[in-house]
Amino acid sequence: MAIKSYKYKCGPEATDECDDYTKYSDNTYSRSHYVRGTGVMTNCNGNSRRYFSDDYTICEGITELGDYCFNASSVKSVLLPNSLVKIGSSCFVYTKLKRICLPKNLEEIGHKNFPSTLESSLTLPAKLRVFPTDNIQNCKALTEILVDDENKYFKSIDGILYNYDVTEILICPRGKEGRVIIPKTVRRIADYCFDGCFKLSSIELHRSIETIGCHAFSGLNLDRLTIPNSVSSIGEACFCKTRIHQKFRFSQRITYLPDYCFQDADIPSIDFLQNIEEIGKNCFESIWPLLPVDLRLPKIKKIGGFAFNKASNVKTIELPSCIQHIEEDAFSSTADDLKIILLSMAPFSLNDNAFSGIGEHATLYVPSGSKLIFENAWPWSSIAQIEEFKPQEDINEEDKLISDEKQLYIRLKNITLSITNADRNYLKDILQDLAMDYHYMDDEEHYNEAMQIIQFNRRFCPALIPDLEKSICTDWQYKYYLRFVSYCIMNSTTALLTMSDQSADHLIDVQPNEETPLLIDGGIIGDINLPTQEIKENVEVHFSGILRYLQNELSLAVKSIKIAVSWFTNYALFKQIKEAAQKGITVQLIINNDSVNNGGYCLNFNELIEAGVHISLVEYPHLIHHKFCIIDDKIVINGSYNWTRFSENNYENIVIFRENDKMCDTFDDEFEKMLLKAEHKDVKAMPDIVPLRPEYDRNAFRQYITEELDAEARQTSNQRYKITALHKASKLNPEYLEKLNPGARAKYEEEFKVIEQAESIANEVEEMVKEKKATSTATTKSKQSKKTPISSSTKAKGSTTNDKQESDKQTKILQKIKASNLLMVLDVSGSMKETYEAGHVTNITKKVVSAALTLSDSQTVSLWEFGNHARPINEIGIENISDINNVHCKREGTCLQQFVSTADSAIMDNSLVIVFTDDDGNSIREAVSGMKSRKDVFWQIIVYGNHSEITKAIKGSPNISLVSMTDYTSKSDAEITQALLKDYIHWKS
Repeated sequence: MAIKSYKYKCGPEATDECDDYTKYSDNTYSRSHYVRGTGVMTNCNGNSRRYFSDDYTICEGITELGDYCFNASSVKSVLLPNSLVKIGSSCFVYTKLKRICLPKNLEEIGHKNFPSTLESSLTLPAKLRVFPTDNIQNCKALTEILVDDENKYFKSIDGILYNYDVTEILICPRGKEGRVIIPKTVRRIADYCFDGCFKLSSIELHRSIETIGCHAFSGLNLDRLTIPNSVSSIGEACFCKTRIHQKFRFSQRITYLPDYCFQDADIPSIDFLQNIEEIGKNCFESIWPLLPVDLRLPKIKKIGGFAFNKASNVKTIELPSCIQHIEEDAFSSTADDLKIILLSMAPFSLNDNAFSGIGEHATLYVPSGSKLIFENAWPWSSIAQIEEFKPQEDINEEDKLISDEKQLYIRLKNITLSITNADRNYLKDILQDLAMDYHYMDDEEHYNEAMQIIQFNRRFCPALIPDLEKSICTDWQYKYYLRFVSYCIMNSTTALLTMSDQSADHLIDVQPNEETPLLIDGGIIGDINLPTQEIKENVEVHFSGILRYLQNELSLAVKSIKIAVSWFTNYALFKQIKEAAQKGITVQLIINNDSVNNGGYCLNFNELIEAGVHISLVEYPHLIHHKFCIIDDKIVINGSYNWTRFSENNYENIVIFRENDKMCDTFDDEFEKMLLKAEHKDVKAMPDIVPLRPEYDRNAFRQYITEELDAEARQTSNQRYKITALHKASKLNPEYLEKLNPGARAKYEEEFKVIEQAESIANEVEEMVKEKKATSTATTKSKQSKKTPISSSTKAKGSTTNDKQESDKQTKILQKIKASNLLMVLDVSGSMKETYEAGHVTNITKKVVSAALTLSDSQTVSLWEFGNHARPINEIGIENISDINNVHCKREGTCLQQFVSTADSAIMDNSLVIVFTDDDGNSIREAVSGMKSRKDVFWQIIVYGNHSEITKAIKGSPNISLVSMTDYTSKSDAEITQALLKDYIHWKS
């Protein structure tokens, strides 16, 4: 019987010739292939069935093997021709090759080519110049890599692959055994160099090594390993899943441990943590043996997400005051009773989920006098227990002092520095919120807490809030006034007492002396005397955490702030200088009039102008590139740092000069010159026109602003700001936003829709107000015409306006008709069941809320429900519009009067109250007298279905209106707005 022959096309000019499979006695099948032709071979005709094998001979003329060329597990051998110059990626990875001979003319190999079955040795030919080491990364049986003597790109020593000049060790074959000694000429260990070489017993590194790549020592099983002090950096997952049995020494120069560095590792010592400043995410996750019971990180500045996940053996972690960032779930799944000792008097802003996953019985220990502040600072307050400690106390041994004098010194120094380097702006916000709870004083507990706040404030020099005592003591009972004044006098604090016998309330105006600030126990923590403020250097240089340093200096301003920056998009700084201006500090700002600052995307500088900030603008071609600030003509801040969110991610610097008159005068002169030459001086409103730069790339601008808005959204803890920023970015550059923040548009789809509806409704309301005003004016003129003729030549003023002017006009129009507060009231009685089930309540309410938000400065609507009783649900805004979905029908009666009486104190004059109910005349009639009595409140009733009974009940009520939404699905948003707000606008006008 004749043997069948086959020909398959396996490339544009290549053919695979083969016969049928031959069956052998052991039930295996085999056949041979001959690939003939020229150019590239793109595929083979092997298969994936067991017991089948294919042997390939590639004939002369084939010059290239394409990606995934041999993608069949039946391929057992491949003979390559000398004409071959290039091999693509993943060519042999799915085969069962045990050996392969690379041809002498081969010049280039792609990625991940060889299978794990490759054995013994592999020789790189003379002309090979490109050889990614991931080709043999999984070849566990490969024992040596050889290089042709004539190759000028690579070198082999003891079977290990190096670059040609032996300054970098590229890869050790995975099957190599015993001891490896790295030559003295090597400077770098490449990524994945020893990854998975579990048969090695030791690796000797010379002091010439400077850097070690990613995964370089992962998956090893060594007796010992020494990373010499010459090494300054290591790569991600460098020691992941590595076991070192006897001795491990680590470079003292390494300060950063990258992500996954020691994940699931087993190492005998971690003494090197004393020098570490930054720990990456998952760095010590599931490490073995477990970390020490008492873990101190004296120099740590940043801890990444899940860094100590599952490190359950650690009972105590001591953190220094220099720590700046703790990412999400950093201590998740640690000991249930974990103790975190923070050597800082001042909390600082952290990732909201920094302490997620921490044990229910965990405790945060903070220095004496700071507990109340931490209890009111998120996410520190999320830790179950917060306790105070004195520096000399041993937390783990009750009533015992620490014996190590060096440790005590470190603690004292950290606590002192925490006051000097605190984020003053962040702390000020906490204190302001806290102080509001203590304006009325009537018991001992509140008095003691108020004193803690006052004492904490005065621990800083100058105080975080200079006049805090005066504002917090306004309505205290007389006996608490006297105690407070007595305290001030006994602690050498100047107190000016002004008592009016004619007043029922005695005014005490306390003015502590800044030179002798009010301190906890006169500046003593426990029994140990601490300085309250370290004298600052006259010159400071900062390369990281610049925003915090900048905000701290701005918070010290008393008289004036002068700012010259090219781009200003950072809302935190925007808010701070706005507050400074509102306090009476003279703020002058010079920025570029360009699309970044004045494009309507990031910040509204008209808000600063209204607050009293003096803004001057320069524009193309005289653009500003300065980034400096002068505070009180005493402090100069200069550097590369633009006042943008995105600058926090760049390599930037600032230099702070203090008490340097010559420096201040020089920068002040430059500031005055810029003011003199500015195209727009001390503007009353931002210009409507931005000059276009000929070379300006519009796409680059859109990309930059999108990055700024996304950075703002990621860094703010305010959900409304987050959504608003992402919506702006989505409108500006939706495709790029999806790359930066995948899924953001889908996640906030409903919220984005509400924002867009509100913008549309604002336009609609403006037209309604104009129409109402025009009608009123026409009526007035008609009456006047009977008395005094008006010349036909009289023309309307301002007949032409640009978009910016229209926007400002719209803002003024809307301001006139805004309500003092908005309430949305939902009937949850049993008779509303079908309306709820059909989704009408939820759908209509969301449309109503979109319209109502246009009329609210707070951008929120108070959501209430009523049946037999009435109760408030929540404040609804853009950020939580979905909360409306949580309101459901209940088996109750309909009693609107319950809401009218219950909410009476919550309804301010000039409010708009929108009630969604059904046609229950009795319910309305009982409530209508109470509604009428609130003449300065407008009541808008919405019904779905019949409304004849309500119509009768409210007839003749000037401040109550009825709107039927039965056909809302067929109406446009504009028509719904017209129906909903026309009576309110008429009433308001």
